[in-house]
Amino acid sequence: MSLKLSNLFSKSIDVGEDTIAETKKAVVATASTASTASTAYATVASTASADWWYPSRNGKKRIMLCGTYPVGASNGYSKVVYYISKYLGIYEDIELTVYGFQNIKCADSYAIRNDIPVCVKIHDAMATENPRRNGFGELEISKYLKENPQDTIIIFNDNVVTSALVSNIMSDCGTHKDKFKLISYMDQVYPYQKKDYINLLNNYMDGIIAFTPYWMEIAKKLGIRADMPMYSFPHGFDTNVYYPIPTTIARTFFNYDDDAFMVLNLNRNQPRKCWDHTIIAWVEFVERHYAVNVLNKKTNIATNKHTKRPVKLIIGTSVDAYWDLMDVLENEVKFRNVPFDYVKNTIIEVANPQQLSDKEINILYNCCDVGCNNCNGGGYELTVFECLALGKPQVSSFVGGIREYLTDNNSTPIRSTIYQYLDNKGTGIGGKAEITDPHDFAEGFWKYFSNPELANKHGTKGRDNILKHYRWETLVEYFYKNILIKL
Repeated sequence: MSLKLSNLFSKSIDVGEDTIAETKKAVVATASTASTASTAYATVASTASADWWYPSRNGKKRIMLCGTYPVGASNGYSKVVYYISKYLGIYEDIELTVYGFQNIKCADSYAIRNDIPVCVKIHDAMATENPRRNGFGELEISKYLKENPQDTIIIFNDNVVTSALVSNIMSDCGTHKDKFKLISYMDQVYPYQKKDYINLLNNYMDGIIAFTPYWMEIAKKLGIRADMPMYSFPHGFDTNVYYPIPTTIARTFFNYDDDAFMVLNLNRNQPRKCWDHTIIAWVEFVERHYAVNVLNKKTNIATNKHTKRPVKLIIGTSVDAYWDLMDVLENEVKFRNVPFDYVKNTIIEVANPQQLSDKEINILYNCCDVGCNNCNGGGYELTVFECLALGKPQVSSFVGGIREYLTDNNSTPIRSTIYQYLDNKGTGIGGKAEITDPHDFAEGFWKYFSNPELANKHGTKGRDNILKHYRWETLVEYFYKNILIKL
């Protein structure tokens, strides 16, 4: 029986980092369906053609990467698939296919991401869905595999999509499982997974690739079998797309105040990103600004010529999504000694934030003095990584994959003080959320606000580290030589 993603999703939406939580309620059934795949082999064998799989006819290793369509989309999944395709496609001993999800075409990245080698086959999974569903082609993937046999299939998405794809592949193509390998490029955001999902990975995957060594260890602790081949493959940075621009020029592009101290948060307005905490922290920070610059209160807060500057928070997401951010702000002000209008005037909303091009994102990074991320879990958090790579220190939760590149010497990592388990009613997949204190973020903002030299020092160290260790071309070369050859 094929597993249909519409049985998991209540409406057509993006998943993974951008998943609307309540659409995942049926994920528990996913792995249960997969667990019966082995018993379905006999049924499949009696009806399916026994000779659909054949060895490579040109001697090249056939690799299929199942991930978000590499051009046209603005999310992190798409970006990662693009760079893997661009640099992996140059190797002549492999034949790379991208089984591309959700070709939404919502940004102008077609003009920028136009250098994927022509030998890379890019299949539009959304275009072949009949009827159109969520854009992942989960019901069509088996047909595509039978028409285009592969040696190694790498699935890069969250547990919902991974479970659906694996279930259908094993149900329809499982009789030939000894001919191809299934690999999970495991997207983890919390140190928690449902046991059924871990069982699915243990039963059907031939290897797991984690974002970082931290996530490898988490996967092992969660129950990945001891003999599972595991590798680490972090995300990289592209100096041709994201590069420093003089702050004055960047701010002129968006007509921003050249004299202001600016904090940027480009996270989407969804539960894991904790935008309510960003607003709480910002209101506390602005309350201090009001106290020392308007009320002229004598406090123990560090003040100097730099703390007289205006302050701005750039909200790089929809203001009214999971939280109505202005409503949160207005309510928070009621419990602070600062006028609502004073705080409201510090807010900058970005127009059409989910349709920003790579060029516009680069300019936004260059506009800010400091980046901010309040997430309670994160796989790698490219917005933190990329902003730091441009020399902007981060005031960020120290969770998940952020541990890979954020340090006390290049930013202000905010460590979790408590954690909580997410309920099953809201998401269906659970999670272990690491909670940080908004007060610590307000302190971090003020630290850099009052000391631009420290901000520059931290930002320079962060940029140097990323340029030295995390260039995409170097990482994909490592992936090819040290991981792919072993799969």
